[in-house]
Amino acid sequence: TESTPSIPAYTASPPKTKETNSIDTIFRHLSDEQIEIAARSSYRYFVSSTNGNASEEDRDKHAKAMIFRYLQAEQKVHPNSPSEQWEAAALDKMKKTLAFRVEKNVDDIRLCFDKTHSSSSSSSENEEEKKADDSYEEEKRKERTRIRKGLEDRFQNGASVVRGYTKDGRALFLNFPRTETSWNEEFFIAGNIYTIERALACTERNTDGEKSKIVVMYDYNEYAMKNSPPTQLVKKLLYNLRDHWPERLEHVFVVDAPFIFRAFWAVIKHFIDPITK
Repeated sequence: TESTPSIPAYTASPPKTKETNSIDTIFRHLSDEQIEIAARSSYRYFVSSTNGNASEEDRDKHAKAMIFRYLQAEQKVHPNSPSEQWEAAALDKMKKTLAFRVEKNVDDIRLCFDKTHSSSSSSSENEEEKKADDSYEEEKRKERTRIRKGLEDRFQNGASVVRGYTKDGRALFLNFPRTETSWNEEFFIAGNIYTIERALACTERNTDGEKSKIVVMYDYNEYAMKNSPPTQLVKKLLYNLRDHWPERLEHVFVVDAPFIFRAFWAVIKHFIDPITK
């Protein structure tokens, strides 16, 4: 079994005393279930928790790391506001993200290609509880199989891959829009969730938790009108990225953008967070 190195409580930029107080304030407003969901946004903690090897100390550290990201995002948008406003806004947005991760089955998306977690047997000694647990696991297995098949279709054209790192260790999320001509809404969104989460996991592993962002690149070489996804679908994706993955993108590079993309950009740029843009 692979050993799990110790993980810093936060990123390479630790919070100041005032920010630590705000983090603790928000943390106290989260339920145990919400703290667990927040901690599982770290892939390393997610794996430990799934295997039953996670400690409460690690759980709290990773949950607070997520809180810190939401605070940072609010501070950039409202730099002159009092800390109470940052805390309230960060708490509200973070709770919405935690609900989103449950609603969209983010953990099932992350595990759908992992055969080691495709199913498990119950350890309960109570027969009824064992049947209920086994039934739940069977439903999970079916759902992950369904997601996997949908993502296999989504990825077969090679439009999105995680490959390579920047010099400082951040994973590269590479996109080649020229290969796409049709879009299934569910798996377009799920595919981006899967790839973003994989890239974040690679960054975390490659830097031993010191970095928490990724770099995204879009290569528009040979791009044509037929490769343009529906605007509403792109808007939905951008809203998801803005609301549920704050402080996760270091840079976004667009290569060989044709004139047709500029017209598309003129429409979608209004749906991108001003700080990101």
